[in-house]
Amino acid sequence: MERVRLPLAQALAMRCKRRRCRFLAFLIAAAGLGISWQGVPERSAFAVSGSGREWRTLLEKGDVATRGLRFDEAAHSYKAAAETLERQGSGTNHDAAVLRMKLGGALSELGKLEEAVMEYRRVYGLLKVSGELSSMHGAGLMMKVGILREAQGRPNKALEAYQAARSTLQKLEKIGSQAGGRLLARIGAVSVALGEWEVAVKHLTAARSLLEKAAGGQANFVAEGRPSARLLADIANAHAGLAGLACPGLGPLGLLSLSGAGPASQPFLASALATARPPPVDHPALAE
Repeated sequence: MERVRLPLAQALAMRCKRRRCRFLAFLIAAAGLGISWQGVPERSAFAVSGSGREWRTLLEKGDVATRGLRFDEAAHSYKAAAETLERQGSGTNHDAAVLRMKLGGALSELGKLEEAVMEYRRVYGLLKVSGELSSMHGAGLMMKVGILREAQGRPNKALEAYQAARSTLQKLEKIGSQAGGRLLARIGAVSVALGEWEVAVKHLTAARSLLEKAAGGQANFVAEGRPSARLLADIANAHAGLAGLACPGLGPLGLLSLSGAGPASQPFLASALATARPPPVDHPALAE
């Protein structure tokens, strides 16, 4: 008969039991199962139990749907995953916070802003309980809240959320990362909406530098299409504002109707228009 090899933790535990080292056996087994000394399962506990597979499968389905811009399907999968997780009695851990944050993002994309706000409030509570408000997840939550407030037409509230995210990234020394670049881009965009042109130029220029670096150069950044076009268009609008040729609420394409857009804004506007390519006809966003 073929000899079965046991996992190291289990083998040591059995050996200790044979020697009647029961307490040491418990310690080894507990370490192997990821049991915390506070009596609360660690996040890795689900990885060793079959009960975690169902919600993880639903999470993966939601992620696939999100990448395909099928946000209604994504929201359904994320909600089912969160409810499954909570039925297992672990709805206040890190995984629940991530699920609820993804659900809020999908609802926001669907225009269900009030429902998204409710999910983000749940996430805030979960992160507070787990002590992660000052983590990258906490910064990510504030970013999503800011984007939602922008969609609601509340730029001051959006700026408040973005500044909270900025404070967290600075504490974590991540403000110079790609996430920091995206955050500075949103702060700059809100500043454009508020007509704070100098503040907008400062943040948007810094954002462009960070995002080009993260993309591996200007060419790769421009190749990203719509995200880069949005940033470049905001930069164009901010420079036009400094030249007295734009006002809050005037979109960057509106600059085309203005004569003499100013030398400072022209190259940025040209770059923005060059990268603002329409999506291909088979793009999921154009599907009926």
